[in-house]
Amino acid sequence: MTTQSRRWLQFSLRRALGVMLVVGLACGWLSSVWRQRASQVQAATLSAGSSAFQRASFENGRLRGAAFAGKDSTFQIARFDGADLADANLTASGAAFQAASFDQANLAGAKLTGRGSSFQMASLAGADLAGAALSGDDTAFQGASLAGAKLARANIQARGVAFQSVFIDSAQFQRADLSQLDPATLTGWKFKIPPHYDDQTRFPSQFDPVAQGWKRAAH
Repeated sequence: MTTQSRRWLQFSLRRALGVMLVVGLACGWLSSVWRQRASQVQAATLSAGSSAFQRASFENGRLRGAAFAGKDSTFQIARFDGADLADANLTASGAAFQAASFDQANLAGAKLTGRGSSFQMASLAGADLAGAALSGDDTAFQGASLAGAKLARANIQARGVAFQSVFIDSAQFQRADLSQLDPATLTGWKFKIPPHYDDQTRFPSQFDPVAQGWKRAAH
């Protein structure tokens, strides 16, 4: 084989290897995009019955706008810590989402609706709940934690004995609407470090935040 032929063969091999590398990278990127989009579609329509997703982990997941529908004992002790759940819709009945953890999650603009004993002892410590809507019937959200949560402009509504014994250490309630809660329910909320409110926070009649040890936020 001549020197010119050997050089041409080496060039062709290098060129072929380069093309194979580019094709491989492109296939890997397309596969990654497909998996990401598939997971987003699945998350956006995730619903379950019976005891599915108990202790499941969705930590740090990108679940913005997702819709979760749980009943019976689904999503019990599931973890959503650090997840992006902005504008998500979580609907629960039965004992769904009991003791689930949403610590440090982004729940801005999210809607959490609980019926039965759902969301009991759930932890939303440090979560961003700005503009979120939390609604509970029966015994939903009892014993839940909102410690350190940011609830600016949030709306919390309860029927029955929902939201009793909620933990609110250092929670931020500026411009939140709590007017639909029973005064006795609010009085029973627990804290060692006072929660904050401002002049635009709406409370039910017969509830005095100053008398209950709440702290007015500095302007």
